[in-house]
Amino acid sequence: MKRDQDLARFLGVPLSTFSSWRSRNNINFDLIYEKCENLNWNYIIYGYPPYFLEHSKQNDNTAPEQKIDNVKSETELLNALIRKKDQLIDILLEEVHRLKSVLFGKGHAESSANKQSENSLK
Repeated sequence: MKRDQDLARFLGVPLSTFSSWRSRNNINFDLIYEKCENLNWNYIIYGYPPYFLEHSKQNDNTAPEQKIDNVKSETELLNALIRKKDQLIDILLEEVHRLKSVLFGKGHAESSANKQSENSLK
């Protein structure tokens, strides 16, 4: 769809309604979700491809084994994201420690790091 008129027709709303949504930067997500059943909301919200799902929510004939594989893949992705987040936190904590050493001297940064370690154990 290249024109607003085409999208409005697809969504089943008058062009004036669609134009109003556009001008107010306000979208009827419920309607889009209803009409665009293969749209991957993880892509829309978080930017994770693919853009579209491989099957529709109404005609889901996916074998149970495939569904399990899909869940395993999604779980692996989430675990990878969590590991990456943890790595970034570790890097940031090291940088905070380094900056405290520069600003306040080595002794202050060590005592601060010890307090932080004690707090994380609680």
